[in-house]
Amino acid sequence: MEALISEKKQRLRESFKQKRKALSAAEKRERDRKIFSLLQDCEAFKRAKTLLIYCSTPLEPDTGEIIGLSLRLKKHVAVPRTKEKGDMDFVFINSLSDLREGRYGIPEPTAELRKIFLKEKTDREKQDRNCIDTADAGGEADVFCENGREKNCRSKSGSNAGDCRRADVLCVVPGLCFDKSGSRIGYGGGYYDRFLKDFCGVVMGLCYDECFLESIPRDGHDISVDLVLTETGLKKADGR
Repeated sequence: MEALISEKKQRLRESFKQKRKALSAAEKRERDRKIFSLLQDCEAFKRAKTLLIYCSTPLEPDTGEIIGLSLRLKKHVAVPRTKEKGDMDFVFINSLSDLREGRYGIPEPTAELRKIFLKEKTDREKQDRNCIDTADAGGEADVFCENGREKNCRSKSGSNAGDCRRADVLCVVPGLCFDKSGSRIGYGGGYYDRFLKDFCGVVMGLCYDECFLESIPRDGHDISVDLVLTETGLKKADGR
């Protein structure tokens, strides 16, 4: 069964890659413009103090304008930096000039940038805590926590990180296609499924309208999104 699902997902990946490649440059620019315009009116975007967002490839809805606007609005913006074994950190940037070509040819934050978005759970409160870390895992660090105050926090495993409300953090993820339940098919690396497993904020997928389907196959480890934005509007999914 798992092999069959994997095979179906791979066929969909190839199909939607070809559909996107078939878009003319002018059509893609127009669709990206509409997505950018619609996003600015989304409550999830307006409420978010922290934005975690992918750096787009030529096949994906463009995120450069979104990143630039968010920085001008003084949101805390973090983008992925990939690591080994299918993991990644969301690293905070100050401008688009902080990005360089990284793994897979996708722009990533430069190595000098060390502030990362952390996910942390407390057994007692049963809620995630998120903060921006400036040190290696396990060390002490001056961090900017989601309550807006500077304090000493213990990286990864400490208990002093600031709490954030779910609506304060928006993660915008790529996908070759999504469905009405919020299921997503990415590129097969598993980076976002691993990251989203413990994520407490709102998750929004970006795609073009023909990439939003009635249903798509999913595995047990696949993580759904809460919202999907296309050039025709915002779709609310069943979520996670």
